[in-house]
Amino acid sequence: MVELIEPSMARTIELIEHTFNSHWEDMGEICELTPNYEHYKKLEELGLAYSLIALNEEELMGYVIFFITPHHHHSNTLWAYSDILYVTPEYRGGTVCKRLLSHAEEKLREKGVDVIIVGMKDKKRFDALLEKIGYNPYEVMFAKVMEK
Repeated sequence: MVELIEPSMARTIELIEHTFNSHWEDMGEICELTPNYEHYKKLEELGLAYSLIALNEEELMGYVIFFITPHHHHSNTLWAYSDILYVTPEYRGGTVCKRLLSHAEEKLREKGVDVIIVGMKDKKRFDALLEKIGYNPYEVMFAKVMEK
């Protein structure tokens, strides 16, 4: 059974922090994991962050965090950008991701959001699901890790 909760950012961090390292490894991240938890909390205080957790009783199934801001090119619109969207491997292929996004969409709409941007790692794509629930390709990004 999927239970969706909207905890404070501090509680969200408590619930998901133990998954961060495995999440990072699973996604093949290119930089060291060093989250700035105080930044997340500050953005929430300013009304610029939203988090949602999916649980099966006490077991973490997945989570999503969005940052909310007026777009710098379209200042009359409010945009929500996914910072983290993760479903634990044992719950992939079911409805957890779809339910997280559908619930988040409702809440973001209530907050006045006009556009939602969901990012994904190229190695862990889920385009088909996003397109199935109404998302369309918008922008392609490339990254280069700078040598130090």
